[in-house]
Amino acid sequence: MYAFAQHSNMKVIDEPFYAVYLIQTGLDHPARSEILSTMPNTQGEVVKQIDVMAENSDVFVKNMAAHFISLDPHFCTSWCNIFFIRDPAEVITSFAKVIDSPTAEQVGIERQRMIFEFLKAKGLLPPIVLDSNDLLNDPAHVLSMLCEEIELSFEPSMLTWPKGPKSYDGVWANYWYSRTHQSSGFTKRKSESVKLEGLQLDLYRETAQHYRYLYSHSITNPDHASKI
Repeated sequence: MYAFAQHSNMKVIDEPFYAVYLIQTGLDHPARSEILSTMPNTQGEVVKQIDVMAENSDVFVKNMAAHFISLDPHFCTSWCNIFFIRDPAEVITSFAKVIDSPTAEQVGIERQRMIFEFLKAKGLLPPIVLDSNDLLNDPAHVLSMLCEEIELSFEPSMLTWPKGPKSYDGVWANYWYSRTHQSSGFTKRKSESVKLEGLQLDLYRETAQHYRYLYSHSITNPDHASKI
């Protein structure tokens, strides 16, 4: 999202279905009351908001697959959809820092696969998959590859952004984005040994198969199946 916000003809919006998701699930996430009071509470309102933004600019919508728990995905069949994936071991570790005992539904990788397969069958444009570690390892090359795939001009300005909070951050940023706010561009993730035990290890085993399936379609996978 921060990269696309630097593009000269792009507006960005941060997880616009978050309030809808919290209402549908009843989950008590950090900043729940602020999210519900400041964001549209229905799918129709959110889509209308995005349509208005798109009247005079391209729009990058950062979504979470978990937020699609009961959304009708037909609204985005005419959109250019990018599936940004990450090794589930890293996702689980990240979630566990803020939310106790994350579930497969919250991690969202299985739902990413479900939405990917739906759009592959129903969408007007083929869905695109991109692995986050591949992007971090070679940001200029991979981001330019992505721009070519979505027929958007690549601008070098997309590789850097100012440190600190952004006006387009969601109201939950203080809980989730502290590390991101310290960044000013893409940096290669340090090699860390991720240690999962008990329920977290069970969750990894449940979600890893869906990650492997999606990675087989990543534009950075030499054997990818993006021509679908």
